[in-house]
Amino acid sequence: MDFIIALLAVVGCFVVVNFFYRGYYGARKLKYMNELIKRYDEDSTPEASIDHLFHGKPSSMDTIPADIYKWCMNNSPERSICERHRATQGDFHKIFVTLCAACPATIKGFFVPVSAFFFYPTLDYVLKNKGNLTSQKVLNVLVKRNCNNEC
Repeated sequence: MDFIIALLAVVGCFVVVNFFYRGYYGARKLKYMNELIKRYDEDSTPEASIDHLFHGKPSSMDTIPADIYKWCMNNSPERSICERHRATQGDFHKIFVTLCAACPATIKGFFVPVSAFFFYPTLDYVLKNKGNLTSQKVLNVLVKRNCNNEC
């Protein structure tokens, strides 16, 4: 009987630790995603464009996809999706630029070209359709997935 109680206590501790870890990971991911969105907004001003063109300051179109790729390759759930689709940093850059041109929408505070990489279903979807992201059907599905079918 003592063994069963000890086993239940250990399993309960694992459940509690897993619950808090997932909450911490989700909060960290949302914070990082919001930082990237804010950086994109700051780099979209005319002053930032002038700095990029005339003073050689890196553009958000160059740095944000690289940062998203690093995040995905350093975190297990996203890394497994990237490995399954054999995604490279160049793929992330191409997808990000394509989404910025074809679907620069903000839905419920989430900028689609950035947030598409941070949620598992949309990450899988954009990597699976990386050659066809300008299709209106693909963009409609992506936007509906980003707003959790509440649009």
